Amino acid sequence: PAVLEVARKTAIEKSISPRVNYIEGNYHESVFKDDEYDLAILGNVTHIETEEGNNDLFSTLSRAIKKNGKLIITACLSESDKGETAKWLYQLGLAIRTENGKVYPPETLKKWLTEHGFGHFEFHSLDITPYTMGALIATKL
Repeated sequence: PAVLEVARKTAIEKSISPRVNYIEGNYHESVFKDDEYDLAILGNVTHIETEEGNNDLFSTLSRAIKKNGKLIITACLSESDKGETAKWLYQLGLAIRTENGKVYPPETLKKWLTEHGFGHFEFHSLDITPYTMGALIATKL
Protein backbone atom coordinates (compact mmCIF):
# COMPACT_ATOMS: atom_id res chain seq x y z
CA PRO A 1 0.00 0.00 0.00
CA ALA A 2 2.75 2.52 0.83
CA VAL A 3 4.46 1.99 -2.53
CA LEU A 4 1.19 2.42 -4.40
CA GLU A 5 0.56 5.69 -2.59
CA VAL A 6 3.92 7.04 -3.78
CA ALA A 7 3.13 5.82 -7.31
CA ARG A 8 -0.28 7.52 -7.26
CA LYS A 9 1.19 10.82 -6.06
CA THR A 10 3.92 10.67 -8.69
CA ALA A 11 1.39 9.94 -11.45
CA ILE A 12 -0.66 12.96 -10.36
CA GLU A 13 2.45 15.18 -10.26
CA LYS A 14 3.42 14.01 -13.77
CA SER A 15 -0.17 14.44 -15.07
CA ILE A 16 -0.43 10.82 -16.18
CA SER A 17 -2.81 9.45 -13.55
CA PRO A 18 -5.74 8.92 -15.97
CA ARG A 19 -3.53 6.54 -17.98
CA VAL A 20 -2.27 4.45 -15.04
CA ASN A 21 -3.87 1.32 -13.60
CA TYR A 22 -2.82 0.11 -10.17
CA ILE A 23 -3.08 -3.51 -9.14
CA GLU A 24 -2.74 -3.92 -5.41
CA GLY A 25 -1.63 -7.26 -4.09
CA ASN A 26 0.96 -9.95 -4.37
CA TYR A 27 2.06 -10.33 -7.98
CA HIS A 28 2.17 -14.12 -7.49
CA GLU A 29 -1.54 -14.11 -6.70
CA SER A 30 -2.91 -11.18 -8.72
CA VAL A 31 -4.91 -11.89 -11.84
CA PHE A 32 -3.96 -9.90 -14.93
CA LYS A 33 -6.10 -9.66 -18.04
CA ASP A 34 -4.58 -11.11 -21.22
CA ASP A 35 -3.25 -8.60 -23.77
CA GLU A 36 -4.43 -5.70 -21.62
CA TYR A 37 -1.36 -3.69 -20.74
CA ASP A 38 0.97 -1.46 -22.74
CA LEU A 39 3.62 -1.28 -20.03
CA ALA A 40 4.63 -3.18 -16.91
CA ILE A 41 7.39 -2.08 -14.55
CA LEU A 42 9.24 -4.42 -12.22
CA GLY A 43 11.22 -2.42 -9.68
CA ASN A 44 13.71 -4.37 -7.56
CA VAL A 45 11.85 -7.65 -7.95
CA THR A 46 13.97 -10.06 -10.00
CA HIS A 47 16.72 -10.30 -7.38
CA ILE A 48 14.36 -11.68 -4.71
CA GLU A 49 13.01 -14.40 -6.99
CA THR A 50 14.49 -17.76 -7.92
CA GLU A 51 15.00 -18.66 -11.57
CA GLU A 52 11.66 -20.50 -11.46
CA GLY A 53 9.94 -17.53 -9.79
CA ASN A 54 11.26 -15.13 -12.41
CA ASN A 55 10.19 -17.41 -15.24
CA ASP A 56 6.70 -17.73 -13.75
CA LEU A 57 6.49 -13.94 -13.46
CA PHE A 58 7.76 -13.39 -17.02
CA SER A 59 5.24 -15.95 -18.31
CA THR A 60 2.41 -14.10 -16.56
CA LEU A 61 3.58 -10.74 -17.89
CA SER A 62 3.99 -12.12 -21.40
CA ARG A 63 0.29 -13.01 -21.43
CA ALA A 64 -0.75 -9.68 -19.88
CA ILE A 65 1.31 -7.30 -22.04
CA LYS A 66 0.01 -6.38 -25.49
CA LYS A 67 2.07 -7.03 -28.61
CA ASN A 68 4.72 -4.27 -28.89
CA GLY A 69 4.11 -3.40 -25.23
CA LYS A 70 7.07 -2.85 -22.94
CA LEU A 71 8.41 -4.44 -19.80
CA ILE A 72 10.87 -2.34 -17.81
CA ILE A 73 12.98 -4.03 -15.18
CA THR A 74 14.92 -1.80 -12.80
CA ALA A 75 17.29 -3.51 -10.41
CA CYS A 76 20.88 -3.94 -9.41
CA LEU A 77 21.88 -4.49 -13.04
CA SER A 78 24.51 -1.88 -13.73
CA GLU A 79 27.51 -2.88 -15.75
CA SER A 80 29.48 0.18 -14.60
CA ASP A 81 32.91 -0.56 -13.15
CA LYS A 82 32.29 2.25 -10.66
CA GLY A 83 29.59 0.17 -8.99
CA GLU A 84 31.34 -3.20 -8.89
CA THR A 85 32.14 -3.12 -5.14
CA ALA A 86 28.66 -1.88 -4.24
CA LYS A 87 27.09 -4.59 -6.42
CA TRP A 88 29.04 -7.33 -4.61
CA LEU A 89 28.09 -5.86 -1.23
CA TYR A 90 24.46 -5.85 -2.34
CA GLN A 91 24.79 -9.51 -3.40
CA LEU A 92 26.25 -10.32 0.03
CA GLY A 93 23.32 -8.53 1.70
CA LEU A 94 20.87 -10.59 -0.36
CA ALA A 95 22.61 -13.80 0.73
CA ILE A 96 22.30 -12.75 4.37
CA ARG A 97 18.66 -11.59 4.36
CA THR A 98 16.97 -13.86 1.79
CA GLU A 99 16.84 -17.57 1.08
CA ASN A 100 17.21 -17.29 -2.68
CA GLY A 101 18.20 -13.70 -3.42
CA LYS A 102 20.63 -13.24 -6.28
CA VAL A 103 21.69 -10.46 -8.60
CA TYR A 104 20.99 -11.75 -12.11
CA PRO A 105 23.03 -10.17 -14.90
CA PRO A 106 21.15 -8.55 -17.81
CA GLU A 107 22.15 -11.39 -20.15
CA THR A 108 20.44 -13.96 -17.91
CA LEU A 109 17.25 -11.88 -17.75
CA LYS A 110 17.33 -11.41 -21.55
CA LYS A 111 17.61 -15.18 -22.05
CA TRP A 112 14.59 -15.85 -19.83
CA LEU A 113 12.57 -13.01 -21.37
CA THR A 114 13.32 -14.30 -24.88
CA GLU A 115 11.86 -17.67 -23.85
CA HIS A 116 8.64 -15.83 -22.94
CA GLY A 117 8.20 -13.87 -26.16
CA PHE A 118 10.15 -10.70 -25.44
CA GLY A 119 12.89 -9.17 -27.58
CA HIS A 120 14.32 -5.87 -28.87
CA PHE A 121 16.19 -5.23 -25.64
CA GLU A 122 17.56 -1.90 -24.47
CA PHE A 123 19.84 -1.62 -21.46
CA HIS A 124 20.75 1.50 -19.54
CA SER A 125 23.11 1.76 -16.59
CA LEU A 126 21.91 4.55 -14.34
CA ASP A 127 24.91 6.78 -13.76
CA ILE A 128 24.08 7.68 -10.16
CA THR A 129 25.63 6.71 -6.84
CA PRO A 130 26.16 3.87 -5.90
CA TYR A 131 26.37 2.97 -9.62
CA THR A 132 24.55 -0.34 -9.19
CA MET A 133 21.19 0.39 -10.79
CA GLY A 134 20.22 -0.33 -14.36
CA ALA A 135 17.11 -0.59 -16.47
CA LEU A 136 16.40 -3.39 -18.92
CA ILE A 137 13.61 -2.64 -21.40
CA ALA A 138 12.06 -5.50 -23.35
CA THR A 139 9.39 -5.44 -26.04
CA LYS A 140 6.65 -8.07 -26.29
CA LEU A 141 6.96 -9.58 -29.76
